[in-house]
Amino acid sequence: MINLFKKKTMVIILTMILVPYTLIWATETNTKKITDPLKKSIQTRQKSQKELDKWEKERIKLQATYEQLQIENQQLLAQKQMLIKQESSQKALNEKLLAQKKDSIRITQEMMPFIENAYMRLNNLISNDAPFLKDERHKRLQNLRKIIDAIDVTVAEKFRKIMEALFVEAEYGNTVEVYQEKVVLDENELLGNIFRLGRISLFFLTLDQSSAAFYSVNEKKWISLDNIYVPTIHAAIEMALKRRPVELLPLPVGRIAVQ
Repeated sequence: MINLFKKKTMVIILTMILVPYTLIWATETNTKKITDPLKKSIQTRQKSQKELDKWEKERIKLQATYEQLQIENQQLLAQKQMLIKQESSQKALNEKLLAQKKDSIRITQEMMPFIENAYMRLNNLISNDAPFLKDERHKRLQNLRKIIDAIDVTVAEKFRKIMEALFVEAEYGNTVEVYQEKVVLDENELLGNIFRLGRISLFFLTLDQSSAAFYSVNEKKWISLDNIYVPTIHAAIEMALKRRPVELLPLPVGRIAVQ
């Protein structure tokens, strides 16, 4: 009986000793069952939040990119409209330039024959005219010929030069002039003053005023004048040089008012 009692006592004691540990183990087990899913849930949420934060950053970045692309798109559309206008303007300008080129070619084709004809007439005029200012006039013709033949000179410039030469020749008819030059008179070369009366006549007077002459365009030579014309021609020369007042003079061509 005593042994049985002892055994029961030992069982009770062991039970009392083990029960707390069993309870602790059970409690720990139950706590772990609760905390583990909670930890996993927290970790999952943290991970999800990180993903959300990452996605939000990406969304903000994409939104900024989208807005920038919209701005660039508007700029490109504006540039496109501007280029369309420029293309239209350039097309109109090209058409205008093409028309001008055609007009220039047409004018060149029409003007060059006129310029050549005017030059030939001018050359014939000077060749058959009274021989006043021979060197100056022939030099002008030579320069004019070079300009007409030059491929790098515009038709407008050639036209301007030919008209300028014609104007100079025309002006000779409205002016008087005195200059010194040697002439051949009666097979003798003499130095004297030449009086040009417009394009009408040329008169010559030796420096010593001993002889006078006029140029015959028909005979293409100088013809001696009677000495009675020496004072008259001398007076005409003085008037042309503005050394005496203008008056009517009985020159061989008639009564001429020297201005």
